[in-house]
Amino acid sequence: MRFPGLNSGLEPQERLEDFSRVRLHLNENPFSFPEEVSRKILAELDFTSVAPYYHSVSARLEQALSDYTGCPGSCIDIGNGGDDLIYTLLGVCSGPGRDRVVTLDPSYYYYSVAIQAHSLEHVTVELDRELEFSTSAFLRQANHDSTCLIFLCNSNNPTGHLLDQEQVVEIINGVKDDRILVVDEAYWDFSSVSFAKMAMEKRNVIVLRTLSKMFSFAGMHLGYIIAHPETIREYAAVKNPYGVNYSTQIAAAVTLENRQYFLERRDELIKLRQYLSSGLIKIGFTVMPSFTNFLLVSPGSREARDFLVSRLDEEGISVRPLGNIFDDCVRISIGTQEKMKKVLDIAAGF
Repeated sequence: MRFPGLNSGLEPQERLEDFSRVRLHLNENPFSFPEEVSRKILAELDFTSVAPYYHSVSARLEQALSDYTGCPGSCIDIGNGGDDLIYTLLGVCSGPGRDRVVTLDPSYYYYSVAIQAHSLEHVTVELDRELEFSTSAFLRQANHDSTCLIFLCNSNNPTGHLLDQEQVVEIINGVKDDRILVVDEAYWDFSSVSFAKMAMEKRNVIVLRTLSKMFSFAGMHLGYIIAHPETIREYAAVKNPYGVNYSTQIAAAVTLENRQYFLERRDELIKLRQYLSSGLIKIGFTVMPSFTNFLLVSPGSREARDFLVSRLDEEGISVRPLGNIFDDCVRISIGTQEKMKKVLDIAAGF
């Protein structure tokens, strides 16, 4: 059987069960989930409550997200991770004659996969090596008659940089009202730069976030969106009403209610990011500015990049090489002090 929307060159994701390797290619949080918070979650889970369907979003989780983000609960909804929200938005926003989706290139890889799965056309606007792009070119594609959805990843993955704030505001104000602009703020916890206020005011703007990065929550999967109350109401009418399970919602609420543990770890991750960045710059690497939990770095050439990736692989460390105009670059997730020192030792050795 062929899935007609998919490129035959796509391959399924590898099974992620080999925890003996150092996983610096997935932008996971390197710190284990806090035992104190785990105990609180286990104390609250009541498995006699799993027989009925559990509404998504529960009142408690909605309040916890509201307290954390400073946004009213009426402006918030949730999904089974950020990717689930991306996939659902592509499905509900597209239709006959509205089958184009616009993103930057490079940007988050799953946009392309989900766009193909929905048999939609993917139109990209290139970032140059200075991490800049043309606002007019982006708006021209965004406002094409066939465009249904636009994604701006900020901070951008895989480059790690923040888009120019004035440029983002110009795009938000310049996109036609009859299509949706998603500002993907998966790494907001590391930058504190957000367009949530504009999203709550404009009917066609949605901010998307996740708990996977700062909150060590990738294995549980919880994403959320912030938008105008009417946009949230319309989205809730077409999404899976029971899409996020009981245990995930309880765990997410308790996690957010105990966020100080994770805010302290976020600060430690930022210090480790600076440690790795400074060390790589000292040995001659180019390091892109980052407001995330990863760095995009270049040792100077495609050949040197490939050698670095190979040496890291030999030591059981997985990283993410890039292509196209960034084919001399590799994305490295921030890990523990020990793992970052290992990366620096290997990088200094060639």
